[in-house]
Amino acid sequence: MKGLILCGGKGTRLRPFTFTGAKHFLPVANKPVIYYIIESLKRAGIEDICVVVGDREEEFQHRLGDGSSWGVSISYIRQHAPLGLAHGVKVSEHHLKGETFVIILGDNLIMHPVEDLVRHHMDTGARSTILLSRVEDPRRFGIALIDNGKITGLVEKPKEPVGNHAIVGMYVFDSSIFDVIDRIKPSPRGELELTDAIMELIRDGLPVSYLITKGWWSDVGRPKDLLRANRRILADLVGDVKGHVDANSTVGKKVVIGEGTVVVDSVIEDFVTIGSNVVLKECRIGSYTSVGDGSSVMGTDIRNSIIMEDCVLENVGCAVDMSIIGQGSAVKKNKYPDRISLWIGRDSKIYGV
Repeated sequence: MKGLILCGGKGTRLRPFTFTGAKHFLPVANKPVIYYIIESLKRAGIEDICVVVGDREEEFQHRLGDGSSWGVSISYIRQHAPLGLAHGVKVSEHHLKGETFVIILGDNLIMHPVEDLVRHHMDTGARSTILLSRVEDPRRFGIALIDNGKITGLVEKPKEPVGNHAIVGMYVFDSSIFDVIDRIKPSPRGELELTDAIMELIRDGLPVSYLITKGWWSDVGRPKDLLRANRRILADLVGDVKGHVDANSTVGKKVVIGEGTVVVDSVIEDFVTIGSNVVLKECRIGSYTSVGDGSSVMGTDIRNSIIMEDCVLENVGCAVDMSIIGQGSAVKKNKYPDRISLWIGRDSKIYGV
């Protein structure tokens, strides 16, 4: 069995962070989103992985390489225009024809085990299996209509309530999906929709099964989604302190501190991950915060935030809360209110005067 990760989107809702890089490499708990996906496929025993990429192909090849870092083999397929998920599947046909394969959307974090969905697919003898989740607000998601245990329809972001089983971004297909993609037409937004292709399978009388997950999942298509995912992953943190913490500092039990990091006269609360070669001095790092490798935080209070690699926060003068600070950026003393939320792209500078 093979894996297919769809990463052709441009990530416009995650600007400014995606002006300088693909959204799939944005960090959650100091690990790029796509790394979680590769690891989940590897745990399921899937070691042959195709990644569909858009105009950032070089970045993917540089960051992921041939996959050997994870013990897998990664190949790259170019999607020259963002023409929809089904189009991303179609351009992969020459790699996947004749195979059963798992699809995961490259901007989704899904805690449901891949192997569980694959096992269900094999046990039911289906041609396609969809992972679903019950949601409170169906208007935000594609929704599966279920009657007597069977999927009877798929509706994209319904304005009126038609059901509450949201389509999570994980699927299993066999090669029959390629034939039906050839028959579907672009949607009103000009894209080939995967939901339309699945509906063609259903109309053809081919078995389409589903599995309802009770596990946590989220796409990370917006900055607030990235922060929410960061918080959720850190909630399960197991403490591991490798850096140096001086006698005047206090560190919670559920904190990760990487090698070469130095903590001086500081407080680090639970559910915090600090990367390697970080300097923390006279600061407070509140819960649900990640600080990337090579960063420096001095005289600053941070909470509920993502600080990427090689950042500098120095005597900011107020609590930095619900913030995302892009790689290589610096925020220094300024006249701020008691609390500030910042979304700053890569290599940006905000200095006091």
